Amino acid sequence: MGVAAGRLLSCALLVTALPQAQEPVFRGSVDVIPLTVHVVDQDGRPLAGLSVDKFEVTLGGHRRRVVSAELIRYGSPRAATVGPVDRPIAPAPAATASPELPSSSGRLFMLAIDNLSFAVGASRGVANAAQRFVTRLQASDRVGLFTYPLGPKIDPTTDHAAISKALDQVVGERPARGVDRFNLQPSEIVDLSARYSGSRDPQTQLIVESHCGRPAESQCASDLTDDARGQAIVYEGQAAGSMGMLRSLIRFLGKVPGEKIVVLVSAGMVVSDRPGGRPDLSQIGTDMGREAAAAGVAVYTLFIDASLLESNSAENRFANRNPAGTGRDAAILARWLDQFSATAGGSLITDAIGSGESAYDRILNETQAYYLLGVEPVEADRDGRARELRVKVNARDATIRGRAWAVVPKK
Repeated sequence: MGVAAGRLLSCALLVTALPQAQEPVFRGSVDVIPLTVHVVDQDGRPLAGLSVDKFEVTLGGHRRRVVSAELIRYGSPRAATVGPVDRPIAPAPAATASPELPSSSGRLFMLAIDNLSFAVGASRGVANAAQRFVTRLQASDRVGLFTYPLGPKIDPTTDHAAISKALDQVVGERPARGVDRFNLQPSEIVDLSARYSGSRDPQTQLIVESHCGRPAESQCASDLTDDARGQAIVYEGQAAGSMGMLRSLIRFLGKVPGEKIVVLVSAGMVVSDRPGGRPDLSQIGTDMGREAAAAGVAVYTLFIDASLLESNSAENRFANRNPAGTGRDAAILARWLDQFSATAGGSLITDAIGSGESAYDRILNETQAYYLLGVEPVEADRDGRARELRVKVNARDATIRGRAWAVVPKK
């Protein structure tokens, strides 16, 4: 399947181009639903040898019986050309030996790159790190590329070379910071937009004075507040478009049988962390997380703190006039990513010094194997409604990666 050179390739191709794999079917004396979970140790290695009695599943706050637990192993990725050696699957911390593990044909990864969050200088490193990740996949793994809102898109395929070639076309679209009059940082935009709504807290006044002098010149203060409000409105519009496209990707992936792994790469988005502040995206991150969970999409979110990557770039010609509060700025940029990942039951990985190389190492290790659980629902569960899902495992230093919401279809 070739690279889509045009701007907006239909997400429907993501479904039609995939092989017609079959959903797991459990046959026996009880009617069960399949549930996929990753169980890893503190080093990110999948844990083998966990029996049914080690798992506890609750659906909508009520415990449900786990009738089967099978570990499906994809096998070890190819040796890395850079970075650490991939870790082997770890035995479970128990006295019993690990059983012989069945194998699966291959994983399905979708690289979703938030192109609008990266400046040109930072995007090249991000694309290169993604290319190295692709070269380390197994031959049977399918991988696709979804650059949004604009940029190359290619359907999931085993032609990894086509994905690497498409990544060469990824170019960041975010203007470099520091090219406007006030050079506002994310936290300043949030606080000043709250000032526009009537807030007059001391911290916001300090921001005004840092830009307009003390005492602040009235016209400058008015221009500063208007600038912050205008930027907040622009960010809200950009977020609505970007998240709409990402949401459509999740919905179409929900129609694809089997496990799907979305690797979302982003430098974040400015989202208010205080009442009355803007940009205000309401609950869109949480809503998207629930949709991903219901669609059976495993989510790994890579937050790249692009400020360090861009600090010495040619595009950033102006010095940062307000360096305080960089920790809060990073938290603001990662806010919606954290909401999305947490609600989906995924993992948020932050990289403040690189382009995500260490995060890709972790993903390759954690996705070598997964448990396929057979869970017995009750009749009341079969109403097609989303319910909160919790999976616990009785194993030392174990971490669960799995969706936090589930829908049991009607009979």
